[in-house]
Amino acid sequence: MNTRQLTNVLIKVLGLSLIAHGIPAIISMAMTTLIEEGMGARTAGLFPSWVGQIAPVATLIIGIILIVASRSIADFLFRNDDNP
Repeated sequence: MNTRQLTNVLIKVLGLSLIAHGIPAIISMAMTTLIEEGMGARTAGLFPSWVGQIAPVATLIIGIILIVASRSIADFLFRNDDNP
């Protein structure tokens, strides 16, 4: 296995770990939001309650992008290896 293939695999593993972290966080976010709405909780801050809930969704999206684009990222990182 050469370095480009190893990099491709490692980027996919990173993407899978981000997805594995993002899915439970999104479920937790949805449950918290539903419970807060059911209890009639109101926000007292400057931002709506969903602003703090963006991180799990962003984590999931970044994980999916890493998996889909892992070959392109590996090619970009090792583009100079082809020209000795």
